[in-house]
Amino acid sequence: MAIQLPDNIFVATNAPLDVRYGPYVAADIAAAKTLIDSTISLGNRYEGLTVGIILGSAPDPIVEYWFYGGVDVTTNLVEKSSGGGGDIIVLNQTGPTGTPSQLAGAYEKFNFVNYDPNDLRVFAQEDPNDADQVNIFFPPPASPTYPPYFNETGAIVADPINSLRKTLRISDPSTNGNFETGGWTGLERSAYLLSSATELQFKPGSNVYILGFSPAGAPTATGCKVQVKVYDADGTTLLRDETTGVLDGNTTFLQNQIEVTVSNYAAIVDPYGDPTQYQAKLNIKIKIEDIFNSAPRVGGKFSAEIIFTPDQDLPEPGTGNPGTPKAAITYDFIDVFADADPTSPDTTSVSFVNATAQSTQNYSYLSGVKYLTAGSKFGISSKFIQGINGNTQGKNGSASNNLAFSALLNMNTLGVSDKAWNPQNGNVAGWNDDWDKAGIKYDYNDFTIQSNTYTYRGVAGSSTLTISDPWSNDDKTSADNLDVLILTPGGTNSSVLTEYFNNESRRLSKASLSAAYVSWNSQTALTNAAFGTKPNAATNTDFQDACQIVDGFSNNGAKLISADTFDLSNGTTTLSFSGYLPTQATDFTSFTKNSVYHRQFGNYASTGQPFASFSLVFTGSNWGTGNSNINDALDDQSVKIYIRRVASNAGASFSANTAVPLNLHNWNSTPSNPNKYYSPGAFTDGGSGIDTHSATIRSSTSSGNTVLATFGSFSADIGVFVEIQYLNPSIDINSITCSLNI
Repeated sequence: MAIQLPDNIFVATNAPLDVRYGPYVAADIAAAKTLIDSTISLGNRYEGLTVGIILGSAPDPIVEYWFYGGVDVTTNLVEKSSGGGGDIIVLNQTGPTGTPSQLAGAYEKFNFVNYDPNDLRVFAQEDPNDADQVNIFFPPPASPTYPPYFNETGAIVADPINSLRKTLRISDPSTNGNFETGGWTGLERSAYLLSSATELQFKPGSNVYILGFSPAGAPTATGCKVQVKVYDADGTTLLRDETTGVLDGNTTFLQNQIEVTVSNYAAIVDPYGDPTQYQAKLNIKIKIEDIFNSAPRVGGKFSAEIIFTPDQDLPEPGTGNPGTPKAAITYDFIDVFADADPTSPDTTSVSFVNATAQSTQNYSYLSGVKYLTAGSKFGISSKFIQGINGNTQGKNGSASNNLAFSALLNMNTLGVSDKAWNPQNGNVAGWNDDWDKAGIKYDYNDFTIQSNTYTYRGVAGSSTLTISDPWSNDDKTSADNLDVLILTPGGTNSSVLTEYFNNESRRLSKASLSAAYVSWNSQTALTNAAFGTKPNAATNTDFQDACQIVDGFSNNGAKLISADTFDLSNGTTTLSFSGYLPTQATDFTSFTKNSVYHRQFGNYASTGQPFASFSLVFTGSNWGTGNSNINDALDDQSVKIYIRRVASNAGASFSANTAVPLNLHNWNSTPSNPNKYYSPGAFTDGGSGIDTHSATIRSSTSSGNTVLATFGSFSADIGVFVEIQYLNPSIDINSITCSLNI
């Protein structure tokens, strides 16, 4: 017969004679020797491994074997037993020299394993699963690699709830709570939400084997076992103490909410004669929620201990040094409080004392309106808070603030929060650590309007009370509102040539046509009997003071308006401030006249620089029906603007009380009037009176929101007094920029 094996294996038989070596075939034993000798160079230590096996035939087989590759061809590896019974005795040799030793069995089958042309060693071993087969290794196998024991390096058991552990305050169950704290009452300790891990799983990694399991049938006294202990809150009393039977194969142990599973059980055979070891994967589960329920308990403090005892008959593995049996290994699961979260915050009974002003109040003023400003303080109070004292206390997994008031709405204040058990900001009354305590009161009296620039008019002061759950849910409810006026001045300041209307530092007041200008008093309430220039009425008081309000602190964040269009931050109009904070007498309900505004543009020094022309650039809105800009409004007299020189060295009229009011608006109330602009032939510095062509100084090159003016040969010094009249109350002017063409 012919046997085909790898290229480095020679098999020859004489019944019939047939030798194969790859593609080569020898006719008989002698030919086989010649073929081998011609193929192998003994002097060069052939790099491969060559074995010749010649099996004789009955009744008296002749056996010759060769081991080539630099080794004497007389070295016997396999010897036929006498008698022709068909069995072969195997001699084992693990190196290129030395005396072979005999394997215990006699074999009929051979399995050639591995091949390394760089390693000349040969090793024979009986197959662990077939006593009639011998495995011949080229080269010998390495010693096995053994996995670690339970909870040792490489097989460490991780805390299964490490990411779930949070620091919370533990409540007192003595009144109503069905749990134990083991002395943790009132302390901030490790806790986790029971529903996030109702059973705890302990295993040395997700795909890690451990060593120490028993062979099948190992005795109870010395076999591998796992013991699981679950301790009550006191750390001594056992809630569970369960020990498996001998772990000698794939199995699942389940008893009293303790589950131990062994999987992937396998033998590790050491080919050099050391005892066979056994490895497997191990998974241990503690069904802690079921354990608490059977107590019965609603969570509580506990700890656990897992004891893994390796097989005590099998010594520690190690070629040539078996060692001694491994001692039991313990994993400790450290104390934790399992919070069943039986209660959540409840605001259904919460009531508020409205946000109220405190004794500290600071004020600012604009156009006679009184505003609260930076440093003003408010307070708010709530009561009948429930449900913050469940098994644990805290906020979102932390022993942090579980009571909070949001900043007072629209009042530029800061929010506040506190731990109910240790308030640092507000006041907490009626609280203790008792489980599910109801009727807690929380208040805070130091809401302070901040110092940065801020403005608000309208409904404000509401605050949201947040009562926090230790894990996730927050209950919220809101306090009632206030009506407030707030203005903390700041932002872009006006200058000698600009006006942004966010303050009144350059605003002026005039009592009559012949009166001097005086500084504006922002604290004085607006009057609805204000002076405004009017033809043929030198002392006319058929006007009301214009009003300034601030919506923001950019260059167009404030505006000049008619007082009877005073609007809140939400755009609605109010004329009476009754019920608003701060309390004041200001009331615009009787303001129904045209509005007037006065200020100076230009150098305020006593000596000026002559200029014959100037410009005013406006930003604003609502210029009147059908109007798109200030020039449209001047054309149809929705807006009137009168100009007076501050000084003049050209013989022109000047000063607040003697200057003739010159007009930028259309002098005859006809929008299409062709004579509405300055004309050098008509202009006589107002010689024909107020609102005549002789007093018109607007240049025809004016357009859009840019108004150009000229005095002709009647130049001005220092600057100009500007008087603005709203004949259409809807007009809003946000800013004015003046340029003197010096």
